[in-house]
Amino acid sequence: MEFGFTEEQRAFRDTARRFAADRLQPRYQAREAEGGFEDGLLEEMGALGLLGADLPMEYGGSGIDGVTSGMLIEQIGWGDLSVSYAPLLTSLLGDIVASHGSEAMKNACVPRLTSGQDLIALGLTEPRGGSDAANLVTKAERTNAGYVLNGEKTSISCAAQAKWIIAVARTGTPEDGARGVTAFLVPMDAPGVSTSTFDDVGSVAVGRGSVFFDDVRVGDEHRLGAEGAGFREVMAGFDYSRALIGLQVIGCAKASLEETWEWVQQRTAFGHPIAKWIIAVARTGTPEDGARGVTAFLVPMDAPGVSTSTFDDVGSVAVGRGSVFFDDVRVGDEHRLGAEGAGFREVMAGFDYSRALIGLQVIGCAKASLEETWEWVQQRTAFGHPIA
Repeated sequence: MEFGFTEEQRAFRDTARRFAADRLQPRYQAREAEGGFEDGLLEEMGALGLLGADLPMEYGGSGIDGVTSGMLIEQIGWGDLSVSYAPLLTSLLGDIVASHGSEAMKNACVPRLTSGQDLIALGLTEPRGGSDAANLVTKAERTNAGYVLNGEKTSISCAAQAKWIIAVARTGTPEDGARGVTAFLVPMDAPGVSTSTFDDVGSVAVGRGSVFFDDVRVGDEHRLGAEGAGFREVMAGFDYSRALIGLQVIGCAKASLEETWEWVQQRTAFGHPIAKWIIAVARTGTPEDGARGVTAFLVPMDAPGVSTSTFDDVGSVAVGRGSVFFDDVRVGDEHRLGAEGAGFREVMAGFDYSRALIGLQVIGCAKASLEETWEWVQQRTAFGHPIA
């Protein structure tokens, strides 16, 4: 069984990483200020195969597996979280159209998604019931020519920029619950469709908002799958999309960590670089006070009286683990962190969180070790045969 990435996977990842570094990161703050994606950006992504790469080749995808798709979206999320909504929605919703749409809708919509010409939105959430499909209020009434849609969808990602929306509406009775719900592919410029945008705190470039359907008429060819199957069709892709969302935000978190570290190496406080400090926990009370007699201090490592020695470690040598000695080190009251005697509580309060981070830290290291090991065993031979 192979656990390492293939050459094709690495090539996709490297392409996404280069694009994210060259085109996305330099302007991610500008996109937030502008409230949208610049012209031509999504077309560039489409030309590189970064949109809907897991969709069938006949609709412009590359037919790659879910792992590779996750690798791509992690890199795009590293470059700009808002832009990473484009591959996320293209993969999730493009697959629903490709799997359940009429030939007319497949050919009209999906190639435009994978090429970056169009964005698509999911119209599921409603003001009254969130994403509870069993209690949807938006209606789709049957007519001789198709359906008429009426209702409101809210908190819709890309509402301001999408050219298509998969609208999930009730075709049955309220008593039918989720079995009375049907999905429709609706062009956003159809008569009766209107939008409003939210004044978001973050991800402004995504253009989240509400979509309104006022007597919107669509033909039978716009229905995705059978009547009453909309809930199953949409939910079937949610487990996969949640994994993609996880990788999307991991990429963003990596970028934030890198920016933070670059900043703290340059930032100074009290005349010292803030990356060159130690939080020293020291006893200010008596031994009998136990943990209640401990106080935390923020001490610059270049303060007079501070010295260090390093260990001859087997691993993590670059970290420079060692001992720190304090010999008559003088600090002012402003260096005390909190009240006297509160140091133990202050430090321990962050330990649960830091242990979770440490767990993810070593998981990442373990992944890298596994990849290196697998690459090595694929090349190593014994008795004239590959040991793998």
